Order: sequence, then C-alpha cells, then structure tokens
Amino acid sequence: MHKNYDFGLRSFIDCLLDVFDFDYFAEFISLIEENEENKEMPDEEFYSKILLFLDKLELSESSLKKEQLIHAQAVSRSYGDGKFSLKNVSLDVFSGEVIGLVGENGNGKTTFLRILAKELGFDSGVIQYKNTSKNSYDIRTELVFIPQRTPTWYGNLYDNLKFTAANYGFKGAQNQLYVI
Repeated sequence: MHKNYDFGLRSFIDCLLDVFDFDYFAEFISLIEENEENKEMPDEEFYSKILLFLDKLELSESSLKKEQLIHAQAVSRSYGDGKFSLKNVSLDVFSGEVIGLVGENGNGKTTFLRILAKELGFDSGVIQYKNTSKNSYDIRTELVFIPQRTPTWYGNLYDNLKFTAANYGFKGAQNQLYVI
C-alpha cells in the first residue's frame, strides 16, 4: 500500500459525486468532519470507517438498474470532399459507466463529442437520448461537454461553482455541500 491517503480521498470524493445521492455525500462529509475534529483518531481507524462506508455504497449501487443514456449507431459526418470525415461511429452509454474516448490527434474524438452534445449536426446515423420526449434544448442542458478551449470566467471560482450547481438543481444546503 502506498499510503497516499489524501489522493485516495480526493478520488473517492470525485466518484461519490457521480452517485448524485445527497444522503451519501452528507454522510461522507460528516465522516471527514469527525476525523478533522478528532485528531487523535489513528489514520487506520478513519480509513477503516471509509472502507465500511464504501462497502455500503457498493451494495446500494449494485442494486441499481443500468439505464441506457445514449445510443449512437453508425454516426458519420464529413467536412467536404478530401477533408476530414468521421465514419460509422457507434457507442452505447449506460448510467454508472466511465468511458474513455481514445485516439490520435485528428481522428474525430472532439467532432464526435460535439455531435453527441448537439453542437454539430451529422450526415448519417442515429443518435437516441434517454428521454426522447425532451426537446433539443432540454437535452443539451443535461449534457456536459467541456471543449479544449473554454470561455473566460467572470467572478471567482466559488461563485461560478455555486451558480453551476444551482443550474443543475442543487439549491440551499445541497448546493453548499456539493460546492465545498
């Protein structure tokens, strides 16, 4: 064991945020606060509590049904004769999955992500989203795509995070808890 507990905790918090369960997140924050208040608690005792919490989380997650979020089949886009074209890309995304899109520069990763995020159109293929009854704008508000070059932020990071969390429906105590 490498004993890199700080990195492990940060990684665990990132994963826990993906669960989107306020009660689990609040319980985890209270475990961290308990550890901060009780400096005499040995690290091993604290991390054993974290492992018990993780076991409980794993049991609850294993009972969840995986929901298909996106189905893309044979998606293609051409930028014109002799220029780049993306051909026959298929992908299924299910809830709880972590997916990596890997390839050399210029192979179409960003183009495909922009198509999925409804920033670009496509020439052929099919893309279906979880809730097809929603309009294009509603679907785009549920997708997250961070381009290679992001626009300039105004204000401080904390205010931007609170604003973004509020736009995703986290209000009051939930907003504060997710941003800290």
